[in-house]
Amino acid sequence: MADAGIYTKDQLKYYKANPFIKGKISALWPWEPENVVFLMGGSIFFGVRPLLTLQQKKVFSATRVLKTGATAYSIVFDLDLVDLHGNPIVNMKENWLTIHTDELSALRFTPGSKKFVVSHTSSLKLGISFHRYPPHDFQRHLSYVTNDNKEIVQFATEFARTHSIDSDGLIPVITLMGKLFNNNVTMKIEKKAIKLECKFFQGEKVTMSPRCCLGSLSFNLEKQGEIIKFG
Repeated sequence: MADAGIYTKDQLKYYKANPFIKGKISALWPWEPENVVFLMGGSIFFGVRPLLTLQQKKVFSATRVLKTGATAYSIVFDLDLVDLHGNPIVNMKENWLTIHTDELSALRFTPGSKKFVVSHTSSLKLGISFHRYPPHDFQRHLSYVTNDNKEIVQFATEFARTHSIDSDGLIPVITLMGKLFNNNVTMKIEKKAIKLECKFFQGEKVTMSPRCCLGSLSFNLEKQGEIIKFG
């Protein structure tokens, strides 16, 4: 696991002396953009919001804050990932990560901590990455993840140019990928699609093609209520 400058000297000293960590570790995910665009399975979500909610429980969300001494607002992120029994896997509160390691099968940070991936023994997996794109590169990346859906790409690029460019002239993008599940649904978030297996409806499989969302999108079951909510 590369440290990428996210650990203190004391933490690094401890981790090197104890390479097989049990219990939990903490780290700061050092990204606080002024604006944000979310990509998930080729779908595009704009603005500060709860990005993903499972069974009315927020999994990943963003909040705009004005920190003490700061002159401008920035965006921080919260994450609450649990297993089927409700045991914590990863928690993040305003970018401070707490990773519970006892049942993890893998944990990886890339250099610069632009991406971290958590894999659980239950087969649950979540990867979150952060990139900053010049507008032209952002448009080109959207063409790739949306299978060159020109209508989506044109709208999303124009909207991002107006609402999502930071003061450095770049567009901050958070991408989520992985496999999440609860007792009602299994969700695979791939690069270009979100695939759902609905356990509550005879295992029916649904593929969500790329779309651009300024509001929210939810799946509901009458007796269970809201199962999944994006945005």
